[in-house]
Amino acid sequence: MVDLIQKAKAIEVSAPDIGSIKSFIQQNGWDSKGNATLDSAVGLITATIDLALTLAGIAALIMFLWGVFDLLSSTGDENKIKKGKSTVTWSLIGLIIVAAAKTIINIIQNLLNM
Repeated sequence: MVDLIQKAKAIEVSAPDIGSIKSFIQQNGWDSKGNATLDSAVGLITATIDLALTLAGIAALIMFLWGVFDLLSSTGDENKIKKGKSTVTWSLIGLIIVAAAKTIINIIQNLLNM
């Protein structure tokens, strides 16, 4: 038991440098008191918009594949062909809108040096 206590005392645990923690916090959009700054709000909004556009792009891609499946499985049924063409068309429009939105956001971020 004494040996275990001596080993535990021999282990040195160094605390992180407080200065480096403060500089990390300030560089990532928080002031020294832990309050959010404009940088952190912009970062949160940017991440949220990026996530939403990514999810919209995934949904549009799934709808495109669904429309292609409808077209392939239509077996000559005019209603399924019409529905499949419509789904493919609107999903491609959605993909174009998502790509344009991401491009516009990237251009704005580059102009504002974010």
